[in-house]
Amino acid sequence: MMADVLERATRWREDGLSFLADVLTLPDDRSYGHSLDDWQRADFEAAFAEPAKHLWWERPRAHSKTMDVSTMALHHLLATPGGRVYFAAVDRDQAGLAFDSLRGFVLRSPLLRGSLTLDRWRVTAESTDSRLEVLSADAASSWGLRPSLLVLDEFQAWRGEAAEEFFHALYSSLGKVKGARMIAGTTAGWDRTSLCWKLRQQVESDPAWIFSRRGQCASWIAADFLEQQRRLLPEHVYRRLHLNEWTEAGGAFLTYAEVEGIFASMMCQGQERECQMGDHFLGVDVGLSGDATALVVVHRHDDATVDVHDVATWRGSRQERVPLSEVEDWIVDADRRFSGLRVVADPWQAIGLVQRLRERGVKAEDVTFGASYRDHLFRNLLELVRERRLRCYHHEGLKDELLNLEFREVGGNLRVDHPASGHDDHVVALAMASLGASSPPPKRGDIFWAGGPGPYRERDY
Repeated sequence: MMADVLERATRWREDGLSFLADVLTLPDDRSYGHSLDDWQRADFEAAFAEPAKHLWWERPRAHSKTMDVSTMALHHLLATPGGRVYFAAVDRDQAGLAFDSLRGFVLRSPLLRGSLTLDRWRVTAESTDSRLEVLSADAASSWGLRPSLLVLDEFQAWRGEAAEEFFHALYSSLGKVKGARMIAGTTAGWDRTSLCWKLRQQVESDPAWIFSRRGQCASWIAADFLEQQRRLLPEHVYRRLHLNEWTEAGGAFLTYAEVEGIFASMMCQGQERECQMGDHFLGVDVGLSGDATALVVVHRHDDATVDVHDVATWRGSRQERVPLSEVEDWIVDADRRFSGLRVVADPWQAIGLVQRLRERGVKAEDVTFGASYRDHLFRNLLELVRERRLRCYHHEGLKDELLNLEFREVGGNLRVDHPASGHDDHVVALAMASLGASSPPPKRGDIFWAGGPGPYRERDY
C-alpha cells in the first residue's frame, strides 16, 4: 500500500484534481472530485496551479469550506515529502469538526487507511515522512512550529487576544520553510476591526494570494431551505451567513431600532387597567448565585400583541444566594394581581419552586430547556419583535440584554446567546412567557436555525 502511494505521489503533485477524483469519496460513496460544482472546481484548479500561492476562500455557510480545505491538507500530506501541515481552528469545537472531516476521508478510502495513521488530532504519512496536526487557539503554545502548509478554518471567528496571538505565532512561522503557504477558509464577518477583516483587506489585491469570494451558489442547498432561513433569521444574519456579505450589524440578534421599538409605548410597570382581562403568563429564569433570578409577566391581546406588565429581579452572590421563598411569595401575589396567570419555568434549580407553587394553587409548568426548546423561544421572540407585536415599559436591564444578544456558531450550529461577560436572564424569562402566550404553540418537528435537517448537510463539515 505504501509503495502504491509513493508511485502515485508524483502524479498527485502534477495533477491535484486526480487525487480528489481517484482517492477521496463522499459519505454516500460518490467520488469527491467527480461531484464538485463548477465553482469548486475553479477554486481547486487555481489552488493546484503553479506557482503555488496563498489561498483565501470566502464562502457562505454550508459551502464545503471545512471539507475543501481538508482536501488541500490531505493532498499536501501525501504529495509533499517531509510536509508539516497545521490545521488551525479558533476552538476545540471547530477543530473537532475539522478533524472529523479529515478522518472521514481517510476511513472511506482503502488506500488512505492503509497509508495514513490516525491519532488524536494528528494524521501521519510514513510514505512521505509528513505529518498533519489539528490545533486550536485554546491549545498549548504554537510558537516554534515549522509549517509547510497552514490551514485556517472559519477565520472570521478568530477574535480576542488569544486568537490573535495564535494567528501571529502561526503566520510568522511561514518564513521558516521555503515555499510554505497558507489557506484561509471563512464566511463573511461583521467586525471591521477584526483580524479577519484586516487580513482580507491586505490579501484581496496581493499578488502572493488567490482571493476567491463566493455568493450563494452551492447546488446542494435547496431554494425552499434558503427561503425558510430568510424568514427565520434576522436580515443581517441571513445576509452574512447565506449571501456571504460583510454586514454592519455585527453578531447582534436584534438591531438597535428593533429594540427601541419595543420600549416606544407609554406603558407603566404593573399597569392595572388590563390586568384583570384575559390570560397572563409568567416566565421564570432562576439563577441563585452567579446569575440573577428574573420573572417577567406578559399579557397576550386578541390581535396577538404581547405586553409586558411586570418584571422582577433578584441578584445573588456566592456569599448570599437568591432567597427562593421571596420569589415564591412574589409569584403567589402575582397570581392574585394578574388574571388567569400561568407560570412557565425551567426545572433546573427551580423544580422545588414549581412544586411548591402548585401546592399553593398556582398554575405552574416546567419545561425542558434543551436546544430545540431554546430555538422555539428565540424564533418566537424574533417574530414578535419583527412584527412590532411586543411592547414593554422602560426597563434598562431588559433593554441592555436584548441589545447584547448575539447570534453565533457553536459546534457548527447557530445559537442565540449572551456575550461571555453578559447575562440574558430577563430575556430568557421574557421569551418563556411570550412563547407560553403564543397561539398557536409551535409544532413538534419545526425546523429552526440550529442545525435542522437540510439538503446541504452532506457538505456541511
